[in-house]
Amino acid sequence: MNYLHRAAAIGLFFACAAAAQAKPASPPPPPLKDPGKLAVINFQGAIAATAEGKQLLAAVQQRFTPQRTQLAKYGQEITAQQKQLSDGASTLSAGAKNALTEKIQEEQRDAQQLQQDAQSDVQAAISNVVSQVGNKMAPIIRQYAAGHGFALVVDTSVGWPRNPVLFAQPSTNITQAIIALYNAKYPQPTPAKTAGH
Repeated sequence: MNYLHRAAAIGLFFACAAAAQAKPASPPPPPLKDPGKLAVINFQGAIAATAEGKQLLAAVQQRFTPQRTQLAKYGQEITAQQKQLSDGASTLSAGAKNALTEKIQEEQRDAQQLQQDAQSDVQAAISNVVSQVGNKMAPIIRQYAAGHGFALVVDTSVGWPRNPVLFAQPSTNITQAIIALYNAKYPQPTPAKTAGH
């Protein structure tokens, strides 16, 4: 059986080699004479810098203020209890140490759970903002690119190595132009000033 497998493999190898020799490699395609202009945009940065994006992201921050406050409170309580445990290392009874240690661990678990939940909710809310603004921004980018003769627009929101762009001339960056066009198309009402300001 092994002999047959070896023979088949050798036969396949020679067949491929013969085919490669019989068929000459095709020449590479000629380079494009005019590939067109290229542009880059920091898409996420553009979303966050629009007037609408700023307002929506500020609303997200405000919505999660209670969770941040609670996390800070947990942190202060845990720090105080850890200091109490450290300071009372030689004076606290074994039972008191155990009770305090359990309380610290319980609050650490609660804080960790709150942080995970809040982080997940914040990411979902930010993702919502990106979709909401991004879906309206995409046609503006396409229209701008077509009107200015750009053959390709590359998003540089993330850096290398996740993004293959290693260098781009500043003159190819259309981020600010797109922000301005978006703000003109989707103006946001300015928040009313409170009395006395």
